[in-house]
Amino acid sequence: MKRDELIKKIEQLGLPKSEFMILSGGSLLLRGLREETADLDLSVSKKLAEELDLEHCAKDELGCYVPFEDVQVKADLEARYFDVIDGIKCQTLEDILLLKKRLMRPKDLKDIEKIEEWLVRTSPDAQDIKIDRKETKSVMTKSNGPLGDFQADQEDPCQKGHEI
Repeated sequence: MKRDELIKKIEQLGLPKSEFMILSGGSLLLRGLREETADLDLSVSKKLAEELDLEHCAKDELGCYVPFEDVQVKADLEARYFDVIDGIKCQTLEDILLLKKRLMRPKDLKDIEKIEEWLVRTSPDAQDIKIDRKETKSVMTKSNGPLGDFQADQEDPCQKGHEI
């Protein structure tokens, strides 16, 4: 499905935006890093999981619940960071990149390259990010760590998400 179809699908589901987040391909699609996605992957809150009665839904081969056609759901929203795109919570590019590098399926390779290029282009510390393309797995490093100068005693800026 294309971007407009994805947004229409989300609207048709009628789920409260505060209770779900779009994962993987859908997140890339909303950011313009992909032309289309085969389905909609969501992470939902425990509250919404109960309302959808996920425990009684079928599961796919990856263990995701399938409460609607072309929609896979994980009930783990509370354990995730997110960005907000067009008013919708979306999985961070960093988390998508980690997942895709772990899976390393042929279909993930193009996404990995696009995500890495985007992160380098948009990082305020782009000069500190190095991507090693000599290896099959690309490696991103940042000299001052993944959260920059973030201190442990500060509120985590990623937990609440941020508008893109």
